[in-house]
Amino acid sequence: MTKPPDSPSGNDKGAPVPSDYDIQDQYLSEINRYPLLTKKEEHDFARRVAEGDEEARRRLILSNLRLVVTIAKRYLGQGLGFLDLIEEGNLGLIRAVSKFDYRKGFRFSTYASWWIKQSMTRAIANQAKTIRIPVHIYQLINRYIKAEEHLLNAEHDEEALAQALDITVEKTRMLRNLIQGIRSEDPIGSAEALQKLSVEYGKLVSANPEEVIALQIENERIASLIEKHLSKREQEILKIRYGLEDGKHKTLAETGKIIGVSRERIRQIEKRALQKLKLMLASPKEK
Repeated sequence: MTKPPDSPSGNDKGAPVPSDYDIQDQYLSEINRYPLLTKKEEHDFARRVAEGDEEARRRLILSNLRLVVTIAKRYLGQGLGFLDLIEEGNLGLIRAVSKFDYRKGFRFSTYASWWIKQSMTRAIANQAKTIRIPVHIYQLINRYIKAEEHLLNAEHDEEALAQALDITVEKTRMLRNLIQGIRSEDPIGSAEALQKLSVEYGKLVSANPEEVIALQIENERIASLIEKHLSKREQEILKIRYGLEDGKHKTLAETGKIIGVSRERIRQIEKRALQKLKLMLASPKEK
């Protein structure tokens, strides 16, 4: 785990043992000393890292420790303590620094987020002694379940699910089989469940970080278009419907209840907002 400079060594025998909260507060105070980097600064440091500059490597890590803390907060209550999550996330951050290619044009913070989340999720899975599914597959499973809930007759409409997830119909079938294995009556972790899962999981093509980051960048672009071109009400409805802020999708009825209008009115506003977005995405000015 990367520690900020000047952290206490813990060798003072007469000093009281600090609690986790004391350590946490001190750590957060220390990392706030390091300012966030601009895209240009990220790429300058990354270029120097590629040339073997250890000080640039150290600075790139230190300036992104707050990113690890932000991501760690999202995984609280899933089996690992806050400091443990930070430790795992820092390992992911260090790996991201060693693998980042600034020439591809990605923000380092966007790229590092993938490795940080993967490291935390893997640690949570190991802690819980559950089946180890890579982060990108776990995320795809979550997207599949949400799409299944929101599409009418989705259980029998593989094409609609594939379109919603932007994957092939064949991959949709593989996902369904994988999820059915997880939902099966066999206890998770049993030989029977593991055998079913291993067969289906082995068929899924592993995504690389660049593919995931490209998707994240496209999502950021869409978020920017939503803010620039949609009305406040349209923005609010899309954020609630698709969980753009909290990751929790809502049905038309649930969204209507929150906003205070009918399900049908939500559907109309959503349709209009999505049509606007499609036009903006197709516009050469927005590409």
